[in-house]
Amino acid sequence: MCYILSDYSEPRAVCLIKLFRRIEHFIDTYVHEPCGEFCMIELMVADDPLAMGQIFEKFTARWGTCKVVLWDREERTENGAPRIYKWRQFEKLARRLSYGLIQNT
Repeated sequence: MCYILSDYSEPRAVCLIKLFRRIEHFIDTYVHEPCGEFCMIELMVADDPLAMGQIFEKFTARWGTCKVVLWDREERTENGAPRIYKWRQFEKLARRLSYGLIQNT
C-alpha cells in the first residue's frame, strides 16, 4: 500500500496492490509474493491528475516495474476478467490519467 497526503495531511491518492508469481493467483485473495512479477491493482484512486502521477511514481519507486499489471477498473473483458496490461501499456495508461505528468521508466 502507498498513499499521498496533502500538506494538511488530507488524503490525495492511495494505491493498494498485490504481487504474485503465477498469473492464475490474481483471483486468490490471500496470495502476496513481494518478489512476484505479476501485479494486481486492487485500488488506485486520486483526487486530481497530479496526485495520480505522484502515486504512480511512488508505486514504481517502491515495487519497481512488473511484467504484467491487472487492473479492474469496472471495464471487465467479455469473460469477466480484469484488464491485463504489459508494463509499457500500463505506463501509457497511467501517463494519460495523470495528463502526462509522469515519465517513462
